[in-house]
Amino acid sequence: MNFKLAIIPVIFLPAGIQAATITFAGVVNDDSGSEISEWKTASTVKSLDGDGDNVYGTLAHLFYRIEFKGQNTLYTFNSSDRQVGPFAGYAVVDHPDGVSPDTQVRTTTNDAAGLADDVMFTFTALAGSPGDVRIGIATDGLNGNQFSPASIGLRQVAGSSAEHTLTSVNSTLDMVFFDVTGVLAGDQFEVFGDSGSGNFATHQIVTWDTLTIPEPGSCLLLSLSFLLISIKRRR
Repeated sequence: MNFKLAIIPVIFLPAGIQAATITFAGVVNDDSGSEISEWKTASTVKSLDGDGDNVYGTLAHLFYRIEFKGQNTLYTFNSSDRQVGPFAGYAVVDHPDGVSPDTQVRTTTNDAAGLADDVMFTFTALAGSPGDVRIGIATDGLNGNQFSPASIGLRQVAGSSAEHTLTSVNSTLDMVFFDVTGVLAGDQFEVFGDSGSGNFATHQIVTWDTLTIPEPGSCLLLSLSFLLISIKRRR
């Protein structure tokens, strides 16, 4: 039996050129099960928690005008749009420190500029940030659905992107999640949104959780196990 060796060329891309892959991971609509408003309460089930500890934003979180956990250690950031609030009727959620009394959300605002792909927030990964993360973006928590965006998206500057169109805009918190893999130090990302019915694009909270991905070795062992089982059945 003759075997031919196939030579597959390996192409190395310069660092920072489309290093990350971004995919839509899911959405929580209308604060289902209170998992958005109780984002720091471990006893409340988190259906899209990337690291499995039942808390959103364990790695890092941004709660506007109060706290960015992870700033200058994991990420640096710039709020591209103006930050305002709180105002009467804004959603009440866990305080970002997980201890203080519940508080109303604050928000970014594009001041009804009516733009498509309005860049609301940018952040840059630093050397200590993990390569694979799940990022959640909470929106629709204000005192009128006219202030909510039509969509929420995430993109790497000069790289890949993903976007989700909101289907339940009704002044009840929604949270859109994206998986980002292959992040390198220096990679820059933008949170953006299409303006909604009132020409606003807004969001209130951003969370980062380490994304747990099975080791390649474990996937290989699992594949070999299925192969052996298949061979035995054919005998």
